Amino acid sequence: MITTEEELIYDWNLASQPDGPKTPPRLVDHTLASARLSSWLTMPDQEGQRSLLRVLKNLGLHHLCLGSWADAQVRALVEFSQELEVQGWAEAPPGPLPPAPLGAYLSHRHKDWRSRALQSQGPAVLVIQDVSRRTPDEIAELLLALQGTPLSAVCLSDDGGRATPAGTAQLVNFVSQALDRLGLAIEVEWSSRNDRGLALANALSAWQAGAHTLHCAFFSLGEGCGLVATEQLLVNLSLTGSLRRELRSLGEVSHQAAQILGLDIYPNLPIIGADAFRTGTGVHAAAILKAHKKGHEWLADLIYSGVPAAQFGFRQVIEVGPMAGASNVQYWLEQNSIDAEPELIQAILNLAKSSQKVLHDQEIWGQVRQLKGTSV
Repeated sequence: MITTEEELIYDWNLASQPDGPKTPPRLVDHTLASARLSSWLTMPDQEGQRSLLRVLKNLGLHHLCLGSWADAQVRALVEFSQELEVQGWAEAPPGPLPPAPLGAYLSHRHKDWRSRALQSQGPAVLVIQDVSRRTPDEIAELLLALQGTPLSAVCLSDDGGRATPAGTAQLVNFVSQALDRLGLAIEVEWSSRNDRGLALANALSAWQAGAHTLHCAFFSLGEGCGLVATEQLLVNLSLTGSLRRELRSLGEVSHQAAQILGLDIYPNLPIIGADAFRTGTGVHAAAILKAHKKGHEWLADLIYSGVPAAQFGFRQVIEVGPMAGASNVQYWLEQNSIDAEPELIQAILNLAKSSQKVLHDQEIWGQVRQLKGTSV
């Protein structure tokens, strides 16, 4: 009898992939900083922003990019992040750095970035912007200039979203090897936009190639098509076995963050969308129900899903629609504590087959009351 996932599922992902880094990357979440760049979002007030910081900390995110140090609200949030015992980072504006501790991101495009780095009173990172279009010589020259500075890391920023996973790996390898040759104990960070829909693949490729830190934002917020989605990155790092953090609060945190930011989560968004773990297909429903009845909850969660819903605070949902079978109806009735009588199952199934879409709950309740009376 098959009793474990390993006995049932052959994992081509692990079989075909060389051993990657054992240590999970540090994640720098830009949700608040990215929200400030979105014209279609209304920024929450200061208390709302603080609430978002608390929510992100509760998920284990301890490095947060909060916006520009030139913004008084951002400076206040950086100070508040210290109270929360998380690292609040800010993007350094032009001109002298303020005389206060901060984590600063310095753009290489500022000609005086070296002197600005020497002024920093907290950890500072040099951002090489539009890195995926720069020549090896340009990048090597910038890395050479890191000598004698207090910078803790160099961030490779694919601002134009041009990189592919293979190109990302080459870039990270090139920079890592150059830093080794220079004898610089400086970490490598990776940040890229999702213009080609490759941000998640690029982030994982960068980590596999040796990047210590990945930049992300919930709901893929950010300029252009945004950064890699924090929620997707957390799930994929967890499924590699590298990130062993408790993530059953991911669903709740995602919805809290969306509520604070006043945005709607698209139903078909991977992992956190309302439709991510829904099925209205009869054969799917029958297999999930069979696994439930055998007591194999892990199997019910994986049989038609690449992501185990319960591990991240979600559950599989079986709906009733044109592709449904009796199992779909039976499941719905059981979930609503209604006796699954054959006549009722058939009546609901007939309604579903005559519909062009999945039935709303109120439509099913209408059939139940029609056959069982208004007291149900």
